[in-house]
Amino acid sequence: MLSWGKPAKGWQPLPQKSCAGQSWLALPFTLNNGSPFPSRNIILFLSFVVIFVTLVVQGLTLPLLIRLPGADKTVTTNKEDKELELTIAHQVAINKNF
Repeated sequence: MLSWGKPAKGWQPLPQKSCAGQSWLALPFTLNNGSPFPSRNIILFLSFVVIFVTLVVQGLTLPLLIRLPGADKTVTTNKEDKELELTIAHQVAINKNF
């Protein structure tokens, strides 16, 4: 069993919780029997790494990836290709079983 402490009364802690983020996802320090929560530090570290990589690293590298040569190869500039794409999209919309 986990030890979460006394439940909050009323709305008073709501502003603090909203500023702190998803506080209901926090890990307790100890279990009900007083022993430390197993692997708590590893879980917190891995959570930080995942959040850091997905927000900061990907956010900083996305503009660089967009500017790479050949990154815009998927954009269709040929008039015939655009007409073909529109025809296929029209057929799919009509038949819904292309």
